Amino acid sequence: MEIKTIKYGNHVINNDADGYMYNFNISKGCTFNSHIHKCYEFIHIIQGQLIYKVENTDYMLYEGDVIMTKPEEIHSFSFPNECCYQREFLHIYPGFLKKFPEIIDFFNLRESGYYNRIPAALVEQYGIDKIFIGIKECCEKPMEETDFMVLTYTLQLAAKVKQIMREQLPQEQEVITNQKANVICEYIDLHYKEDININ
Repeated sequence: MEIKTIKYGNHVINNDADGYMYNFNISKGCTFNSHIHKCYEFIHIIQGQLIYKVENTDYMLYEGDVIMTKPEEIHSFSFPNECCYQREFLHIYPGFLKKFPEIIDFFNLRESGYYNRIPAALVEQYGIDKIFIGIKECCEKPMEETDFMVLTYTLQLAAKVKQIMREQLPQEQEVITNQKANVICEYIDLHYKEDININ
């Protein structure tokens, strides 16, 4: 398994108010107990399958999905099977977007534990995967303009998430209830263009 990490940002540890942090990481999947952040977190799953719990809601995450949490939203995750876990995440602290209070207000309006997951199909349809590619490229080879570039990508990400939540998520939200349902939902995600019968 390739071990690769890209980590870059202007957030200073112990400063809960300002900055951002981008991290790309490949590792073995492991359980992470309940915790909270002082930031807005966006995780893009590149490889692996995991159960992500936000407040009292369990989400089954697959390759290409994005999961998002806001400050003080309790979350944890675990892996039903051993796997290579490849992900990238973006931490945005409120001060990084202080000139755009409407963005912060929008993120805060979502009820805790609801509509945290953006399915892979919507991530691709709305170009969120391409936004993450742009952020990764900026942070992999940082330059004088990197912070500004990440800000512009973050605003694009916020706009796309707002659009998805307005147009799609109430209909597309997938919350798992048991392992059998997980298997069924995964099969539908992978084969929805085919002729699927009840069997």
